[in-house]
Amino acid sequence: MVKPADIGGKRLIGLAPDAWVKWVTQSADVLAGEVRQIMRWDMAVLHESPWYQEILQQGEIRGEIRGLLSGIELGLELKFGSQGLHLMPEISQITDVNALTAIQQGLWTMNTLEEIRHIYRVNEE
Repeated sequence: MVKPADIGGKRLIGLAPDAWVKWVTQSADVLAGEVRQIMRWDMAVLHESPWYQEILQQGEIRGEIRGLLSGIELGLELKFGSQGLHLMPEISQITDVNALTAIQQGLWTMNTLEEIRHIYRVNEE
């Protein structure tokens, strides 16, 4: 009857410690290399999947919305003071990038808060 190998046992290590260390480290390097190769392949497949592309696009849109909202908030405060910030609860509910861009650009030309409100109310209809 064959006994199972005890590769971690003191007896095997004691017989040839240098050989054991070389064997263990080579096995670890080979295994690590294979794992890295599999991970690279998995990531390449993932990056090309429609599911990943959709998630990536949604993340980019959310980031763009956050940036626009931040810019609008700053513009409202600079142009209209604290009164301008009263529009932010309404504007923060807008998720359309085009509508937010119109509001941000309107800050350059509009002179009243009502004119700013008109931009996003027209876009809601």
